[in-house]
Amino acid sequence: MDAINFDISISQQTSGSCHCALRYEPLGDADGPLQVDLEPGPLPTLLSWAASSINEGSANLDSAQELGHQLYQLLFHGELGEFLRSALQDAEDAGAPLRLRLSTRDLTLMSLPWEFLYDRRRDRLFAVDRDTPLVRYLSDYATFGRPRPLAATLPLRLLMVVPAVPDLDVQGEIARVQAALQKGKLLGQQVELVALGGADGPVTVEGLRDFLQEDGQGFDILHFSGHGDTKGGRGNIRFDDAAGGEKWVAGGTFARTLKPYASPQRPRPLRLVVLNCCEGGISAPRAYGVRTLLGLAPALIQHGVPAVVAMQYQVLDAAALAFARAFYRALVLGDTAGRVDAAVTDARQALESQFEGHRSFATPVLFLRAARGVLFEVGER
Repeated sequence: MDAINFDISISQQTSGSCHCALRYEPLGDADGPLQVDLEPGPLPTLLSWAASSINEGSANLDSAQELGHQLYQLLFHGELGEFLRSALQDAEDAGAPLRLRLSTRDLTLMSLPWEFLYDRRRDRLFAVDRDTPLVRYLSDYATFGRPRPLAATLPLRLLMVVPAVPDLDVQGEIARVQAALQKGKLLGQQVELVALGGADGPVTVEGLRDFLQEDGQGFDILHFSGHGDTKGGRGNIRFDDAAGGEKWVAGGTFARTLKPYASPQRPRPLRLVVLNCCEGGISAPRAYGVRTLLGLAPALIQHGVPAVVAMQYQVLDAAALAFARAFYRALVLGDTAGRVDAAVTDARQALESQFEGHRSFATPVLFLRAARGVLFEVGER
């Protein structure tokens, strides 16, 4: 059963305060002020822990839960908390999940790692619970109307794009995704993997455009592995140049390259982009790792891609493998087939159980333009 939407809309900050509006259609609306002062108290230290918690040895369950608790207290206090609890009870009575759709234009607030959100009193970690899928909802981009589920036959076609980044093992990156799909018994029958990179030589944005033009079938999913960065207030993504050096491409240029292939008029439109990008060109860690994604994901959404899954922190190799296996398996099999929010939730749950206390479970971020979490209706060939 698809989830019922619970909308969380936060206004721009003015002098450290802003307004939060909640909407849950069966019960109506609630709203109230938010005081956003990130400097005093434990939150800055916890955010720094999450941003720098790279290896498995940095796992700290208390820190992860405390960060989630602080974010919960920031958002769901007083009447806003009561309204959420009423909505959760109503959705449970209806036998449906409650999809938390967070939207804001405030960069600082959108950059917070809301995927840690944790109700300590009820021991509810929202992002890993199928009853409460958590998404970043980019509701402003309605150029193409709200995407509807489209029929898709198995196997889903997955294009993996891996430029020749010096500090990235390109062949290993491709092999890891192949291994994840094989371990999940998905490769071939459920998912067809096509890789652009490695032995193919440099991966330029022009080469990607040519490859998509020459392919006669289309792809359901594009999975990009490499580097992203934020320069000049916009997201950029690293491709190769023709000689094999680096070429940084603006997020809008990348999105316009993919735009024709996301059109719902195509026999097999691109429905999902997965970005496994880290900020490799930045010498100092950022306080909020999602900033680069806020440049790339909205550009893709604005140009017609219904959903973008991206990593807000650098990913452990073992975690990337576990995520790919759990995510693609849930996306094509069982009662979660075609439901990207449920697939991301299942993958987060797999990461939380395998890397307890580590930030891995909160690393995948789902940006959604579709009103529902269902991207396509999956049918056998």
